[in-house]
Amino acid sequence: MADKKFTGTAYISLNGRRVGTVPGSGKLSPGGVVRTPMAIDGGVTGYTEKPQHAEIECEIAMSGDVDIMEINNATDMTIMFETDSGQAYVVRNAAVTEPLKHEAEKTPAKFFGSKAEPV
Repeated sequence: MADKKFTGTAYISLNGRRVGTVPGSGKLSPGGVVRTPMAIDGGVTGYTEKPQHAEIECEIAMSGDVDIMEINNATDMTIMFETDSGQAYVVRNAAVTEPLKHEAEKTPAKFFGSKAEPV
């Protein structure tokens, strides 16, 4: 058997505090640059670029220490996205895309922020 560890869980910390997430629910789109082809009558000759923000999605386990109001009101969070296979990224200047709901067991969360940086 190959000696490779594949990502099964992503651990998410908001402003340095680990938030319990449902295993397998963490997703990171690191952001960067969106390139759009530039075509003229002779074919594609180049491209334009525009920045793309990072997005993090997860399901937060709704324990008694989760303060959805604090998360909803924060507009300058630092989010750590760490995988059990060894990758780690930080997303700065982050906020939720829409307010979290207090639901039984778990609630979906989606954050956006500056381009992810490897740690």
